[in-house]
Amino acid sequence: MDQEPVRTQAQVPARREKRGNWILGFIFIIGGVILIAQQLGWLGARYNWWALFIMVPALASLGGGFSELQSSGKFGAAVRAGLGGGLILMTLSLVFLFGLDWSVWWPLMVLVAGVAIFLESFGTKAPAGVGGILNMGLWIGLGAMFLGAGFLAKNLGIYDISAVFDPLRWWAVAILIPGVGALLGGLFSMLRGGKAAMAGFGLLLFGLMTLTVGLIALLGVSWAILTPTLLILAGFAILFGIFRKR
Repeated sequence: MDQEPVRTQAQVPARREKRGNWILGFIFIIGGVILIAQQLGWLGARYNWWALFIMVPALASLGGGFSELQSSGKFGAAVRAGLGGGLILMTLSLVFLFGLDWSVWWPLMVLVAGVAIFLESFGTKAPAGVGGILNMGLWIGLGAMFLGAGFLAKNLGIYDISAVFDPLRWWAVAILIPGVGALLGGLFSMLRGGKAAMAGFGLLLFGLMTLTVGLIALLGVSWAILTPTLLILAGFAILFGIFRKR
């Protein structure tokens, strides 16, 4: 049986040096492009050159993620962390670099954070042994991406998503999305039976509570009904535990 080649101690520094040269090359290219754009007056008065110092670790993180993906061939923890962290830092550096108005562009950070959470979800085991599409991180990431994209489109005048949900509060959908994920995860876990059933019921209960909060926000109903609704759900949970022991 063929064995995978083992990296020698000399190969590891060589790989790191190659990665560092790759990142340094990109930094010089981006810096040169930015200086040309500044001289041509494309950047405007809000250009902040010091944001390049934030871009350096961003490129290092992205480069590390891609390099690890290339060497291992797997979308492992190092790859996910490198890409997710790099995207957040890169977005932050670009916002500062071009002096973008935070009152308009702040949803971009929520959107990118959602992407990072979404990527990280592929490496974590879902509650109660449920994997794939039922992973909670995936649903939380989708909710954050929906929220960020909706506010960003509205702030930029591209699309007013509130017109579609009027008179409902569209942003509440970002709460409903992870609620649906938890509900599905709980149901599938309970169907599996065994030890996964009880954990699945807890996840199901969490999903119902999250959906309750989301629906109250979406419909604009009085928050006064939240406490009694949660008490009812807690009561069903206790009854389920009693009957399950018999």
